[in-house]
Amino acid sequence: MQHPTEQAARLLALAKRDKTSFKALASHPEVDISATGFFAQQVVEKCLKAVAAHHGIVFRRTHDVDELVDLLLQHQVPMPFPPDQFSALNPFAVMFWTVPSSDCCSAGLLSQSQG
Repeated sequence: MQHPTEQAARLLALAKRDKTSFKALASHPEVDISATGFFAQQVVEKCLKAVAAHHGIVFRRTHDVDELVDLLLQHQVPMPFPPDQFSALNPFAVMFWTVPSSDCCSAGLLSQSQG
């Protein structure tokens, strides 16, 4: 098992890689929102897991950022902004790739300004 500091550093390195992908995709309006949103969600997920690892908090394998935020709050780890703001990223988790973006718009997963 990795030392918590090493695990946190590894997760932050992966988050940095995903942030680079997010920025590259976000600069191209023709890229579907599901791809851009996926990398945004991945950055936040990995950062939350890095914070948990840094604090020695054990977390299960999940892509649910709300679950990770709740876990951190249970351990009195302060959030950089209101916890409910993380929820907007959950639809972009891995499961999101199986739903065409047009279906997400009609199902209300994305606002018309995003889709």
